[in-house]
Amino acid sequence: MLVTLKDVLERAKRGNYAVGAFNITNGLCLSPLLKAAEAQRSPVIINIAEISFEDVDIPRLYPAIIHSAKEATVPVVVNLDHGLTEKALMTALRCGFSSVMFDATKYSYEDNIRLTKQYADMAHSVGVSLEGELGVIGGSEAGEGVAVAANYTDLRKVRPYVDATGVDALAVSIGNVHGFYKGEPDLQFDLLADIAAASAVPLVLHGGSGISDDDFRKAVSLGICKINFYTGSSVSVFHALNAYMKELNDGYADMAAISWTMMNAFQKTVEERMQVFGSAGKA
Repeated sequence: MLVTLKDVLERAKRGNYAVGAFNITNGLCLSPLLKAAEAQRSPVIINIAEISFEDVDIPRLYPAIIHSAKEATVPVVVNLDHGLTEKALMTALRCGFSSVMFDATKYSYEDNIRLTKQYADMAHSVGVSLEGELGVIGGSEAGEGVAVAANYTDLRKVRPYVDATGVDALAVSIGNVHGFYKGEPDLQFDLLADIAAASAVPLVLHGGSGISDDDFRKAVSLGICKINFYTGSSVSVFHALNAYMKELNDGYADMAAISWTMMNAFQKTVEERMQVFGSAGKA
């Protein structure tokens, strides 16, 4: 069933678990993601980043994505991940997404509030949730990242930001980065606990790949309700495909066999993350 981000995260907050947000970058990713959610009886968030709109071929595939979400037997959020432009947000709303994230971290704090409130009001007017971001989450999905303390979420700004913007969820920077971590992740759990105490809305952890299972569980216990996970899924699919190609030893495999290798690896990874995040059995 298609639901909003606010719906699933409020339940996650009450139940002390996190819902995984897994990025899809093409139509091949959709089926294994939903199969994983139904196998684990877990709510799930389908993340589609603005930078992936062309890869996913949104104009042609969005009807299948929305239809599949509605027909699923578990709660499914279709979410715009890291929306940077008004055009992307409007596209997501027109396509029937149930949630959008507006990333205004390149702007000043004041402009972040102004723009985020503007788009939150717009999203809410059509029954769609909006996630905001406070603090800068470094790195990129394709490269390595290092957390910089100066980019951490400013605790003093959390409550004013949430109150002023009306966001339904808040992405925080506590030492997490996108893509691969340089060295071991060093999440600032004391800061996270303080942010959770100051925020009236559920918290979001981006850059989940590379974080240990124990750190995930601790972050969830301190208030994280949504975890974005992409690079780790890509790595799992790459390793599975690489192993399969080595088994072939330069032999032939048709597209179906290659596709199933990739989809099965993706589904397995998603199911494992759902168990760690605590969302399995919560649908």
